[in-house]
Amino acid sequence: MNVSAKLPAELHPDDLADLKRSGLSDETIAAMGCSSVDTETILRLTGVAKVDSPGYFIPYTGIEDQTGQPYGRFRLRQPNEKMRYVAGRGDDPQLYIPPALAGLPPSDLLVVTEGEKKANKAAQEGIHCVAVSGVWNWCEAGHRAAEKCAGDRVSEDTSPIPTLIDLAKKYKRVLVVGDSDLVMNHQAQQGFKLLTKSLLHRGVRAGLAFCPPATLSEEDGVKLKKQGLDDWLIADRFVATRSLRALFYSAEVNRLGISNNSIALALSELFRMKLAYSRG
Repeated sequence: MNVSAKLPAELHPDDLADLKRSGLSDETIAAMGCSSVDTETILRLTGVAKVDSPGYFIPYTGIEDQTGQPYGRFRLRQPNEKMRYVAGRGDDPQLYIPPALAGLPPSDLLVVTEGEKKANKAAQEGIHCVAVSGVWNWCEAGHRAAEKCAGDRVSEDTSPIPTLIDLAKKYKRVLVVGDSDLVMNHQAQQGFKLLTKSLLHRGVRAGLAFCPPATLSEEDGVKLKKQGLDDWLIADRFVATRSLRALFYSAEVNRLGISNNSIALALSELFRMKLAYSRG
């Protein structure tokens, strides 16, 4: 079967190229249901005045926005003031669930990351993965609004998106995975730290980890480059897919400590040939 024939005809070549840069196959892209949209339409649908570029729409299957239309985000072809993605002004944050997730074999580990493309790449590789739209965009809108009125900051008491809680409780383990640059970006890192703590606070066995940076060999030495989950899977699928469980246990040990030698020996065996960055 010619899978490429199933690609949406309305996808601009630049938008298709952007999706493929995340390692997405034609079948995955077709299942996502993305479509290219002109600047004026994005302005009209989002109400965000800073939009000055066309882009493509990433639908969130089965979710409606505040107007009753299909919910989704627009990925701008030319970012404006670091704004790459835009959703409708006033729309509540939603959990993105890749179309492929429902068809994967059972797993006891759920990965939560930032960004639809990363989640789709992970699901394409057989990883149970969902995404929030930003490191701080995991809060349930109503509860967060009440907190703001009371002058409270986001904390472990802040409720996550209900869909995320419901899904997370179906898994034995949940690993929140951030991009490699979060290790040094403490403000952004705090968003995912609090998400992890909020999940733990609600009885979910959760841990936080970061992708390793990419290493580039240049004339003046080795340099590090930011790497997200999709980049890591493209660079080394074998190591990335096998490191996730080790990352989870590493995060849990970081948080709880090791109580006896047998656990230490088991972890030593688990981490053999694995290198990863993690936090409890």
